Amino acid sequence: MAGISERVYPKDMDQESVDNIQGVMYKVFTTRYRVAARWVLEHFGNKGKVRIIDIACGSGYGSEILSRAGNVLGVDLDPEVIEYAKENYSGKRTSFTLGNANDFEFLDGLGKFDAVVSLATVEHVDDADAYMNWIYRALNPGGVAVVCFPSVVTMDWAIPHHKRDITRRGARRLFSRNGFEVARDYYQNHKLDMRHLINEVSHPENEIPVPPLKHWISYYLTHPHHAVLRAWEATAGGGVHFGDQEYLLVPDG
Repeated sequence: MAGISERVYPKDMDQESVDNIQGVMYKVFTTRYRVAARWVLEHFGNKGKVRIIDIACGSGYGSEILSRAGNVLGVDLDPEVIEYAKENYSGKRTSFTLGNANDFEFLDGLGKFDAVVSLATVEHVDDADAYMNWIYRALNPGGVAVVCFPSVVTMDWAIPHHKRDITRRGARRLFSRNGFEVARDYYQNHKLDMRHLINEVSHPENEIPVPPLKHWISYYLTHPHHAVLRAWEATAGGGVHFGDQEYLLVPDG
């Protein structure tokens, strides 16, 4: 498997390599889920069955990781990855269904959960506040949420897939105005070698289209500090930074 994708398929990836993008992506994405599973386990302990929803579950590997903490419903908007998840990761404690994180009528219809896990989703949804408000409504009393999204600049290359970048300070404001307190946090940061990045982006199986030149020009004209950052990363910095921020959230009431 080659080319860049926001979908991770551990069974088809070069998991062991530490010097290429596949190896970095495997480590980053699976670590997100392991952290989430550990937090949920530590929060609920031996309280019996815990109902968990994994929003934007992708290929289903993360739902399987989360299942050590309870019964998991994985949701994704891509029919192909849901079928893949059902074929490869369905089990006694994991199930999968097709659905869109922007469809609040659908989400409300899924009922209540003890834990809502939403990794690499907030940057994609149309309205981050409305989405966080749904998470708040979806939690049972005593429930928790685990939310993760990039902590680095992405809007120069991820348009139209990403709707926003959120700073660490902005993340806490987003949570606070939607009724959450941060109980724990975790940060990852890795550097992608420019040679490997160029090779992966130019690979025919790359699934993230490179924006047209006019987008890059427009973006950097309006965000000159990001242009300086990218120039430094491509030269003296030795590579592009890829990182995320992850939070365990509890309702502040």
